[in-house]
Amino acid sequence: MTPRNTLFLISSRPAFGSDLDLALAGAASPRVAGRTGLPGGAQAGLEALRSGAASTLLLDLDSDPVEAMRVLRDVSAYVPDARVLVASERREPDLILEAMRAGAADFLSLPVDRQGLEDALVRAQRRGGTETGPVGARGRVISFVSAKGGCGATSVAVNLAVALTAHPARAGRSLVLVDLDAPGGDVSAMLQLAPTYSLADVAANTHRLDMDLLTSMLVKDNSGIQCLAACGEGENATSMTAIGPDRLAAVVEFLREHFDTVVLAGGGMGESEMGALNLAHMVHVVTTLDFLSLRRAQTLIDRLRAFGVTGDALRIVVNRLERGGDLTMSDARQALDAPVVWSIPSDPRTAERAVNEGVPFASVGKSRLAASFDEYAATLAGSTGESSAGITGLFRRLVPGRAGIAG
Repeated sequence: MTPRNTLFLISSRPAFGSDLDLALAGAASPRVAGRTGLPGGAQAGLEALRSGAASTLLLDLDSDPVEAMRVLRDVSAYVPDARVLVASERREPDLILEAMRAGAADFLSLPVDRQGLEDALVRAQRRGGTETGPVGARGRVISFVSAKGGCGATSVAVNLAVALTAHPARAGRSLVLVDLDAPGGDVSAMLQLAPTYSLADVAANTHRLDMDLLTSMLVKDNSGIQCLAACGEGENATSMTAIGPDRLAAVVEFLREHFDTVVLAGGGMGESEMGALNLAHMVHVVTTLDFLSLRRAQTLIDRLRAFGVTGDALRIVVNRLERGGDLTMSDARQALDAPVVWSIPSDPRTAERAVNEGVPFASVGKSRLAASFDEYAATLAGSTGESSAGITGLFRRLVPGRAGIAG
């Protein structure tokens, strides 16, 4: 049986090995079982893992960054669950992200110290399934989808997440906001965030995901909510289809096991998005009072009902409600054959200021918008008895009532 904290060192710099030996002097664990240099190193590292001589590879990126990354990719390709720790004096986000995408289990700063190495090994073991921590009660997943583009589902989700976080009844309770619009969602822009990682990065690492890794990929807003950014644009563009329903479902499942509330912002009803919606306790269809939006909302509602989202699980939200408009709330209820649980007043001045300043509505002073969000947040914050029943299989109908236990 392989001792779980035995290292095989891959580095061409003698000083790297000497510093590591000094850091581990007198320690029974971890210990260095062998070493090799660059270029190459992949074959020797793989042999050490396969033979049981070592449980973990420690790769020195600063020996030769290009060659070291090649070794990392080769090892991960042949042994996907291999534990490979990488180390470098550089901590640039791009380098960390490249290493993670190539298969690194953790990233260490040089010079390596014993405690940092031990902590990284513990994290790697947890991700590999050799250790598991306690999992608390599962949180509630709340989704917001637009009837059509421009109805404001993302804005509603963002501002409600902020209002929920601030509500006194939720003191000490955690919330994570996930941007499902891809490529390139608006959550980060609305909150003036500059994320390094995105939903695509988390989805690509579900096999080694734990709270340490997840926390490093989340970005925190001034209001206290933690955000998982949408997939990027340009060269980093990733569609929801590329992520796939299974991985997206795995991400949401992990989040609901570690957060009290998971708010899903935007997205549609494609195959991948349904991997997330199948885990939602409430699905809010956000529409505006115009003919095209209501028509699209009707189609979306029919599809959701076909998948078993019924009763209190299916919630209609009318955004930008203007008194005296051509269509009324009564028209909406009749057209959609569903109750409207929340109507948000039109306040273009406050909304525009919030968008331009990159802050939520509540941060621009008292307004009808802020009051509306506070009121609905109070309703949700007072909800009890959320179901934690799970379902398996894409497009399996939600258990009746599962998604709708809100009060």
